[in-house]
Amino acid sequence: MVHDDSAGNGSGYREIALVVSVLAGAALVALAVWAADAGRLPAAQAVLLVVLGALAVASFGMFIHSLGGGDGVGVESHWGGIGGGVGGWRITTPLIFLLLTVFFAGLLTASVQFADPPAQPPADPPAEETGS
Repeated sequence: MVHDDSAGNGSGYREIALVVSVLAGAALVALAVWAADAGRLPAAQAVLLVVLGALAVASFGMFIHSLGGGDGVGVESHWGGIGGGVGGWRITTPLIFLLLTVFFAGLLTASVQFADPPAQPPADPPAEETGS
């Protein structure tokens, strides 16, 4: 008899993380291809946006996935170690992924905000009319 014990260990979070990551990644690639094809962004900037967006989506997916492990978002003080004299702070795994998501989303936002439009060829000067 096969017993499936995955029901209580956050498998729903893993499925949500996978679906969100795939949908957001596909939307991001489609948007970057459209922008590059329409001439709104140079191809190099579109690639940069896809990479930054993929990193933000992946770190958000890992954040959702790590929440399924039962660990909460937080910072904990730890005063153990060698003889009880060495202490410090512990940042939980979901908080690390959340901070990475915010960092990559900020970079993505800044790169979109300050993206240079593609150079337009100079317009032809109007033809001068010669009066007779």
